[in-house]
This record gives sequence, C-alpha cells and structure tokens, in this order.
Amino acid sequence: MNETKLYQAAQQAYKTNIQQKVKRQVLVVKPDATDEEVEEIIRSKGGRDELYKQTILVGGVNEEIRTVVVNVADKYQDIRALEQSVGQLHQLVLDFALLVEEQQGELLNNIEHNVQQATNRLEEGNDNVQKAIEYQTKARKRQITIVFVVVVVVAILCLATLFL
Repeated sequence: MNETKLYQAAQQAYKTNIQQKVKRQVLVVKPDATDEEVEEIIRSKGGRDELYKQTILVGGVNEEIRTVVVNVADKYQDIRALEQSVGQLHQLVLDFALLVEEQQGELLNNIEHNVQQATNRLEEGNDNVQKAIEYQTKARKRQITIVFVVVVVVAILCLATLFL
C-alpha cells in the first residue's frame, strides 16, 4: 500500500505542477485575470479553450500564444488521463487486496481445521495409550495369578505324591 500512496503523492505533485503551469499560461493570455477567474477557467470544461479562442479572435495574437494554447490543452488532457489511470490503479490494488485476503482467509481456515483434527487425534491417541496401559496391567495381574495358581497346584501335587 505504501507504493500506492507514493504514487498518489507523485501524481498529486504532478497535478499541482501542471495546474501552476496552466495558471501561468492563462495569465499570459489574460494578464489581468484574478485568482478566482483563473481557477474558474481551469475547472470549466470549455472555459479555458473559450478564453483562448476569444483572445485569438480579438486579434493581436502571435504564434507563441497559439502554441501556449495547444500546450495547455495537451497538459489538461494529460491530467485527465493521469487521474483516470490512478483511479484504475487504485481499483486494481483494492481488487488484489480482496483476492489476497480471501486466499489467506481460506488458507487460515484450512490450517485451523487441520490443527483441530490433529488435536482430536492426539486426544484419541492418549486415550488409546491409557487403555493399553490398563490392559497391560490387567494382563500382568492375570499372568501373576496364573503362575501363582500353577505353583500352588504343582506344590499340592508334589505334596500329594510325597504323602501317598
């Protein structure tokens, strides 16, 4: 976004510079024009051109003023084109930001879902390990019980064979 702001600042400086040049050029054609009149001529669509036409039609205008008229008209068109391109660039940046946000949002949702699944599976794994420990403990108790019973039976059989 900083590049856009820098570009807009440069565009604004260029526009101000062009407006100052246009003002000087209007003052060449009409030296007694006030600041308000100059601003009105710059803002109006045909005002500046009409001023030049009137000045030219009145007479006494040399080739230099005609060149100034053409240059001013060209600069004005350049300003309009520049404003239009900045507007289009701004819209493109906004569209791009929206696309990036959508993609990142989707990616973050996928990551969150995967983390939740991993957490659930980890809890299931912990439960399974706990059950395995319990089963192993029970199996050892059974083995010890069976070994004890076998030892007692063997001892009884040994004693029974001795006394018989």
